[in-house]
Amino acid sequence: MRTTFTLDSDVVRLIEEKVHRLRKPFKVVVNNALRRGLAPQSTLARYRVRAHVAHILPGLDGRKLNTLANQFEEGSLVARLRKRPAR
Repeated sequence: MRTTFTLDSDVVRLIEEKVHRLRKPFKVVVNNALRRGLAPQSTLARYRVRAHVAHILPGLDGRKLNTLANQFEEGSLVARLRKRPAR
């Protein structure tokens, strides 16, 4: 279908940048952008966060993490860890 409409200058600039980057015709870039923008939310790709299992090092109490943060700020924990014998 052929139609005529007026685009704002900033939108034209964005489309032209994408045309240049993707090396695709203006019409293809506009149609793809409209499809993505008008698609129902359920068809859009979802962003997933994969959880990372973290373990607290031996000798550190997970219930006292605020104390640990304070010690880092003071530098006392760094000094204490440097005095520990190497494994």
